[in-house]
Amino acid sequence: MLNVLNTSEAWEVVTVQGKIFRLKDQRLVGSPLKKLRLMEVFLDDGSGWIPIDIWEFHIENIKTGKYYIV
Repeated sequence: MLNVLNTSEAWEVVTVQGKIFRLKDQRLVGSPLKKLRLMEVFLDDGSGWIPIDIWEFHIENIKTGKYYIV
């Protein structure tokens, strides 16, 4: 994670891997006509952590303590 944070540009597409260690509460975002569910999670690989936005039906698949590649 630390390597990605130190060498990547903002909005650059990267692949990271690690364990989810924290889930924030879901919230609704969007316009009055269309609301989407959003949950922020935190991914740690031992060298650092980053927040990641998880949207809609993917939220149910995310569990604290599980290892993911995203």
